Amino acid sequence: MDIAEIRKKIDDIDRQIIELLSRRLELVKSIAEHKRSYGLSINDEAREIDLSIKWRKLAATYGVPPDLVEQILEEILKHSKKLQLDVIKSIDGCRSVYGARVAIVGYGKMGKALGSQIIRRGFEVVITGRDIDKAKTVARELGCSAIELEKALTTCNHIILALSLQAYLDGFVDIIARHMSGKIVMDILSSKNLVYEYVEKLSHVYGFAYVSTHPLFGPSTSAYGQKIAVIPSGSGKDVLEDVVDFWRCVGLDPVVVSYEEHEKAMAVVQVLTHMLILLFQLGVEELSKELGIDPLKLSTPTFRELTAISIRLNEIKDVVYEIQKNNSFSPLVHEKIFVLFRKIVERLGGRI
Repeated sequence: MDIAEIRKKIDDIDRQIIELLSRRLELVKSIAEHKRSYGLSINDEAREIDLSIKWRKLAATYGVPPDLVEQILEEILKHSKKLQLDVIKSIDGCRSVYGARVAIVGYGKMGKALGSQIIRRGFEVVITGRDIDKAKTVARELGCSAIELEKALTTCNHIILALSLQAYLDGFVDIIARHMSGKIVMDILSSKNLVYEYVEKLSHVYGFAYVSTHPLFGPSTSAYGQKIAVIPSGSGKDVLEDVVDFWRCVGLDPVVVSYEEHEKAMAVVQVLTHMLILLFQLGVEELSKELGIDPLKLSTPTFRELTAISIRLNEIKDVVYEIQKNNSFSPLVHEKIFVLFRKIVERLGGRI
């Protein structure tokens, strides 16, 4: 068989792959219609884990590199979620309903990531903050406008406080709160312990609707289809549906939870997970030096995946430490890690 014949066979297989992808995406639309009818989230973590396991087994059966299979599955799932979002909430419908003008207060990575996604979905975004020059720099990156703080707060109807915890602690939010009367105001902090009640009190004093939010992804992750926790306060209950619709139109998957449920969930999802990854990272560094080896030379897929995760976590190390310090359940998690570590070592016949 010459190379032309081999390539013809490859072309035939490629056509079959595309045809099967098309059929799969049609079925995804049916799934989206079902989820819309029953008010279900587009994300189904149990299903994604099940698919990952099945695909890895199939990869082993047919001799396909598992890393390649994982990359293909990740892209398929990403585009499947995008398709589901478009079915559930059409882009044109969102534009006609809202015409929302969104002010992002702050210049950090997460604010830029959200701003980029909001702009991509057709909403008008302005960047603002204490330093107008920094705001203009971010605005140029995103392809939107930057305006002075007071004007942005008074002329926009959705205000996203993409601020550090320190901005709340040093009184900056107190100063700007009087300009947010009648607006929908959202923070995006990971840990709500020090700000939730504080901003809710401000909302009653100055007459704005406060709904706390928490994007459940980092700035280096594509925002489309990702979850965002939506935590209504007493002043935000009347606009909760509007906020949920807004984030759906932006292309995110809003999940409504109470303040307490959010903090408890983050104790497991973030505090515990981050601590174990930090322990992994530190352990790799110190043991590699002590043993004089390069672990990547003989690394397994699991080791490489954990290494990649630890590198991503390093990009937001300040946020990671902030969560460890401020989640009210952190002491419980830290204590539990020591207890469970001891149990595991004892089961293995070792001693601490």
